Amino acid sequence: IDYGIFFDALRSETSPRSFYERYPAQVMQFAEAQQAVNFPLAAITALLDSFQLDCVRVLECNGVKCIQLTCRKNGKVVNIFQHELGQAWTLGQYPVARAPICNVECLLVNAKELTAVSWQGSASEFLAVGQLPPQDFAQIVQTLR
Repeated sequence: IDYGIFFDALRSETSPRSFYERYPAQVMQFAEAQQAVNFPLAAITALLDSFQLDCVRVLECNGVKCIQLTCRKNGKVVNIFQHELGQAWTLGQYPVARAPICNVECLLVNAKELTAVSWQGSASEFLAVGQLPPQDFAQIVQTLR
């Protein structure tokens, strides 16, 4: 999966339509999405005190499915992608840096308009993309790891 396509759309403030054309997505309820993948979904309910879950999508790439959780906090949107350990993915041409967040080794893309943070959990990998301050990304990493 090339998340760079999604990142490009958000940076240019356009719809990520080309991302969904390349990786077909189906909107589902959280419980339905859990049945569609082979890994346990993120403990998103632990974030819900301060984050509101707007949408759950199941994406497919070459027969492998991953999850997109779209959340909102104080009017800002963050998309949290979750996929199987070992699933191939990229951020296109965006350079990444390694940085620890909450004692978790993360990959970080810091563009002026957006930030993307990726980390590995025990059963899956995550990528959070949004216009949130660093402390909100730290809360996401700490809660979902």
